[in-house]
Parts: sequence; C-alpha cells; structure tokens
Amino acid sequence: MPRLSRTLSLLLLPLASSACSDDEEASPSPPAYTPDFIQMSYEAMPGVGFMVDSTDDPYAERAAFTAELRAHFVKDIFAAVNVDDLATEDAPGGYQNDTNPSIQTRLPDAWPDATRAAAAIGVVMLQWSVLLTDFTPKEGGATRFGVVTFPDGTLDEALAADFFAHAANVDAGLGSGFFAFGDAMYFLNIGDSQGAPFSGLDDDTFVAKLGEAAGSFAAAPAELTQSGQCDARFVDNDWGALPEGDSYWEALGVDEAGKAELVALQDAYRSLFQQAVTEYGWGMAPDPMPKTSPPRGFWGGYRVARAPSR
Repeated sequence: MPRLSRTLSLLLLPLASSACSDDEEASPSPPAYTPDFIQMSYEAMPGVGFMVDSTDDPYAERAAFTAELRAHFVKDIFAAVNVDDLATEDAPGGYQNDTNPSIQTRLPDAWPDATRAAAAIGVVMLQWSVLLTDFTPKEGGATRFGVVTFPDGTLDEALAADFFAHAANVDAGLGSGFFAFGDAMYFLNIGDSQGAPFSGLDDDTFVAKLGEAAGSFAAAPAELTQSGQCDARFVDNDWGALPEGDSYWEALGVDEAGKAELVALQDAYRSLFQQAVTEYGWGMAPDPMPKTSPPRGFWGGYRVARAPSR
C-alpha cells in the first residue's frame, strides 16, 4: 500500500483498541547506550494548531495515542525524508515538571540526516522542538547528563512522575526534563545558545543534586549510576513567530514534491489527533472551551515559547 494511503487508512482505526493490541510491534527495551546512533526525543501531542489542551487528561489516554502514532505513523515521516530509524519506542518523558508520554527514536550517527528527520517530525506533528542527543560524541560533548536507575521492572510512568517531582523539589533545575529507558531515567543539563544551562546549575552541581535526589527518594530504591558528556541539540520552530514552520522547512530543504508529501502527512496527523480528541473527549465538557494547545516540545517547547524560570 502506498505510504500516504496507508497513513490515511489509520483514520478508520479505533485508537484505544489498536494501541492496546499492538504488542507484536512494540520495541524491546533498548540495551545500554552504544556508539553510532543519535537519540531523537519528541512527543505525539501537538504544540500548536488546536483549540484543545489535553495536558490534564489521563496519562493512559495520551499514551494510547502516542503508541498508535509510534506503531503506525512515524515511519511514514522518516520514509518521506529517506531516513531509516534503528529503533523507535514510546516511553515516559517530561519537561517543565510535567511527565508525558514520549517517543524515542534511534537514528544512524549522521547529523544531517538526523536533523532532517527531526525537522520532518517537528513540522508534521506540530512540535515546538525535537531533541537530538549523541551520548558518545566523537569530539566530546558540551552537555552533562546523569542517569538514575531503579530496580528491574519497577520504572513505570507513575514512578517516573514521582521521581521527577521529587528531583524538582530537591532543586528546581532538575525539573527541566528527562526521558526513560527500561528502568533508567536520563537527565540532561542542556544550555542555551551561549552555553548557559536552563537549569541554572553548573554541571557538577547538576550531577550532585541529581545524586542527592536519588539518595533521598523514598518511594523506591534509586541510584545515580552514570554521568558524562553528550552532544545535545534542538531542532525547533517558534510557531508564534513563524506560523508556517519556516525553521523546519529550512532545515528540511525539500523540493515542492517533498514539501507536498509532508504537508499531506501533517494533514493526516491533524485528522488522527482530532479523532483522538473525539474518542477520548479531550477538551470537551466539563472542561471550559476554548483552550489552545500548550507550546509542547521535548525540553525546548518552553525554551522558544517562554523565558526559562531560572
């Protein structure tokens, strides 16, 4: 079936049942990080374009929509820009103290292709930002990261949310963002274009505070098991200033046919999200209307949409 026709056919699928029955397509928990890939982190929920705010709706509903897109839609976006993913899975993630379902994709270690793939995800799925991270940079990295590990089989979205909130109470700078793999949560001390961390913490303090949070967490055993340097970059678009997604289109550099294919995928994404709104009753009574999508993006939505809090 042609790529776009296959995507459009998803509009007839009931979201809840298909997402929950997709076990055969789910990716296994990834092994420890190894060289030669770039991690792409993003969300399925839109950050612009809808008069609905599903932020406070049940995590399970948002996770079902995320799993549906991960299983049936994002590969079509990668195919549109001729980039093959190594693995893609959905997992807990968060930014600005909110825990949300996220999608995590491993891409071959080629920054130009990864940047195009991120821009395609951003423009099709209406994201303010997509995060790219190389945990084994060939020339060193400017961003410090720390990994907090929990006992095997214990880290679910509830425990991740509890630890994220606890870490932010230890220091507000730890509430900037995370993503989870298996039983580990990854925290990055990402900086602005001048290198100043959005957390307000220098790297050593960031790692020390993260270790303090792990040591003082009462809900489950937690341990700071790793820290190091990575290369973390945002691919983003300020939809307030550039409502057509100009920054993404510039990064993509596609011809008119390529742009038309991505615009068609964006239209399909809008339909899929609107279907989820209807399926789950997002933004409907008793919620007041109208509301608008919050500026969502992995770590960077708040960065380009509003000033950091510290």
